[in-house]
Amino acid sequence: MTRVARLALFSGLALTLVGRVAAQTVSVMVATPPGRSSGPVVEGILSGAMDALFDAGRIVTNGTAFEVVRESWELDPRDLREAQEGRVEYLALLYVQLERSTLKPGLDRPRLIEYRIYDARDGARLVEGSIAAPPSREETVESLGRAMRLLGRETATAAFTSLLKSRPRGFGGSQ
Repeated sequence: MTRVARLALFSGLALTLVGRVAAQTVSVMVATPPGRSSGPVVEGILSGAMDALFDAGRIVTNGTAFEVVRESWELDPRDLREAQEGRVEYLALLYVQLERSTLKPGLDRPRLIEYRIYDARDGARLVEGSIAAPPSREETVESLGRAMRLLGRETATAAFTSLLKSRPRGFGGSQ
């Protein structure tokens, strides 16, 4: 076998393998109600969600955190266009419903996280659901951050498990 033939064979094999193991790309965005002190909550949930998706073999980017009233929470066409330009396959939108902490005045804690997964190719909503936040026995900014990372992981895992169940042959990339 000539050197050129071996190189061509190796290149073809490499391209075939790369095509089969390509990871899905996901952009995660977190929304909260306007005017609430949600910095540690958003940071923790975003960090946990991104960690869970990365650990599952996905390429993850974080989109913007934004404030919006629940009734107006939808995929922004600008975010969809940006995802398409960046070759992102899925957009994960998380909406964090907040409540005041009963243990620490002035601290907001999540009551519920709603999620929606969109196909970035056409903006179709693929799955949606929600996860209730567990009650807390201790609420400090540090303990809330740890709890929110766990809640973010749980939310991302639930969202993409739902997506996988709705698409039995897999999703994204090379089906």
